[in-house]
Amino acid sequence: MGHGLKAIVCAVVLVVAPGSVLADGSVSHRDAFRFLNQASFGPTESSVAALVALGDAESAYGRWIDEQVRAPASLQLPATQAAPAAKLFARRSKWFEDAINGPDQLRQRVAFALSQILVVSEYGPLRRSPLAVASYSDTLVADSFLPFQRTSSCRRSCAGSG
Repeated sequence: MGHGLKAIVCAVVLVVAPGSVLADGSVSHRDAFRFLNQASFGPTESSVAALVALGDAESAYGRWIDEQVRAPASLQLPATQAAPAAKLFARRSKWFEDAINGPDQLRQRVAFALSQILVVSEYGPLRRSPLAVASYSDTLVADSFLPFQRTSSCRRSCAGSG
């Protein structure tokens, strides 16, 4: 991942408070918790321990971001298509599952932030089109680390966008 993208992700999603590095230069439990609270849908003891284990504070955050960028995207459309019925419920359940337990927490968090800007509602005309909403959400997830101009162009080409 380029340093420019890493800087943008850090600047947009999270800010780490300086000055609370442990004496040995490692990430404190408190700072790891704070960082992950901003960069994911909530830290767990295991995610905090994994971040602390990445080493010194100067490089641990960048390593964590690199790991997140390399993680495969958790997508909604396959689970929604596989559901025999109640596809809207299946799509929502998959979103919550990914937000809470997905290995690609930063990607999910960025995609969620994009969905607050590039809004598509599952109500109204799309109420009966959960596959279109899932496809749109997957596009935001897949493109979450691309420049915003490319992601926002999805509004013209994705099913479900207006």
